[in-house]
Amino acid sequence: MIRNALLLAGAMTLVLTGAAGAQTLDAASEIDPVAAVCIGQGGEATEARLAACSEIVETFEGAAAQAWGLSMRAAIQEDMGLSERALADADKAVRLNPNEAYGYFVRAIVLSGNGDNKLALADAERAVKLEPNGLYLRLRADLRDEAGDTAGALADYDRAIELSPTNSFYFVSRAHLRDKLKDRAGALADLDTAVKMSNGEPSQLVLRADFLLYAGRYDEAKAGYDQALAKRPDYVWAITGRAKLLQQQGDLTAAKLELDRALSLKTDDADVYLERGWLRYAMDDMVGARSDMDRAVELDAENALLDRAQLFLRLKQYDLALSDLARAPQSADTTVARAQLFSEQQDWTRAIAEADRAVKLEPESVAALNNACWIRGEAQRDLNRAVTICTKAVKLAPDDFAPLDSRAFAHLRRGDLQKALADADAALRLHPASAETLYLRGAIRLRLGQKAEGEADLAAARKLDAKVEAQYASYGLLL
Repeated sequence: MIRNALLLAGAMTLVLTGAAGAQTLDAASEIDPVAAVCIGQGGEATEARLAACSEIVETFEGAAAQAWGLSMRAAIQEDMGLSERALADADKAVRLNPNEAYGYFVRAIVLSGNGDNKLALADAERAVKLEPNGLYLRLRADLRDEAGDTAGALADYDRAIELSPTNSFYFVSRAHLRDKLKDRAGALADLDTAVKMSNGEPSQLVLRADFLLYAGRYDEAKAGYDQALAKRPDYVWAITGRAKLLQQQGDLTAAKLELDRALSLKTDDADVYLERGWLRYAMDDMVGARSDMDRAVELDAENALLDRAQLFLRLKQYDLALSDLARAPQSADTTVARAQLFSEQQDWTRAIAEADRAVKLEPESVAALNNACWIRGEAQRDLNRAVTICTKAVKLAPDDFAPLDSRAFAHLRRGDLQKALADADAALRLHPASAETLYLRGAIRLRLGQKAEGEADLAAARKLDAKVEAQYASYGLLL
C-alpha cells in the first residue's frame, strides 16, 4: 500500500512552487520580479503571491502573460479550497491563450478536485497534445487510472519516465499503479529507484516503508521509517508510519506515544486524529476515542464523519451513527456502513438490502462485495449466494485478505469446514496479524477437532485484539 496523500501532494507542489508554471516562462531571460513572487520563488506568503498574480493579470501586456497569471492564481486558489474562483480563473486563462498547455493542465487539476474527471481528462489530453512533457503525462496517467484505463495510465507513466528519467516522483507514481495492478516486484523496484534518485529524501523513504509494512516486512519497514526520521526528526508521515507498524506488532501503548508526538507537531491533521481515535478505541479509551473523532470532524467533516459514524456504531449509539451517515457524503461506503448498522441491530432484511444497494452503486467495489457476503454469513441467509459474492471479490482483489476471510466465514456457516479452513489459511498468509481471521480459524480448527491448533489461534487473536471475542460472541462460533 502506497500512501495517496504523499503522492497527491507532489502535483500541486510542482504547480504552486512554480516548477510547472516556470516552464512557460522564457528560460533565457531574467524572471520578472512580480512573476517571481507569483511563483513563490522566495517562499512568499499566499496573500503576497495572490497579489502578485493579480498584478500580472491586471497590468501586464499581452494575452499570454495575463493567461499565465490567471493560471497561477487558479492553482493557488485551488490549494486554498476556493474551487469556484479557481475554475473561473482557469477558464479565463484558457480562453485568453488557447494554445498554451499550462492553462489546460491547471484547469484539469481544478476540475479533478471538483470531481469532474471526464472534463479533467479532456483538458489533460489537450495539454499533452500541445506539449508532451512528463508533468502533463503524469496528470493524464492519474486521470486515466481514475477512469479505469490502467493500460493507458501505465503507458503515460512509462513515457513520462522516458522523457524525464531523473525525476523520482514519476517512479513513485508508477509504483503506485504497479502496486494496484499487483505487480509488487515492479512497484518495489520503482520505489527503490525513487529513493536512490532522491538521495534518500524522507518522503520517498516513507512511501517505500509503507509498501514494506503492507507486505508484512516489518524489519525493513522500521528501517525505512527510522532512516526518514534520522534525516528529518519531526517528519509526521514517518512518525505515523512507525505508529502503524507498532500497532500491527501489538504494541498499542508505544503506537499511541508516536501518534501523540505526531499531533504535538501537527495539531490540525484530521487523519492523525482519526488514527489515534481508532487506536484509543482499541485500548478501551472510549472517551479519548470520541474526543479525537470529534476533533477530526471539526477539522475535516467531509472525510471524518464516516469514521465517527463507525465508532458510534461500535459503541451501539445507533441514532448518532445514523445522524453522521446522513451528513456524510453519500457513496457506496456510507451505504455499506448503514448496512452494518442494521446488521448490528439484527434487522437482516434491511441490512442485506443496503448491502446489495452498495454493490449496485459500485459493482466492482471489493469492500461492498465483501460486506454483502459477510452480512449474509452473519444472518445465515442465502449462504450459497454469499460464497458467490465473496468469490467475485476474491477474483477482483486476490491479494486482499478480507474477502477470503468472509468466504471462510460463509463456508463455516454452510458447514464446509475444509473449504473454510483453506480460505482462512489463505487470508492469514496475506495478513498474518488479523485478529479476526485468527479467531475465525481457531473456531474452525476446534470444530475439526484440532484442539491445540485452535486454542493457539484463539490465544493469538486475543493478544492482538482484546475485543475480538466480544465481537464474535453473537455468532456462536465456539461450540
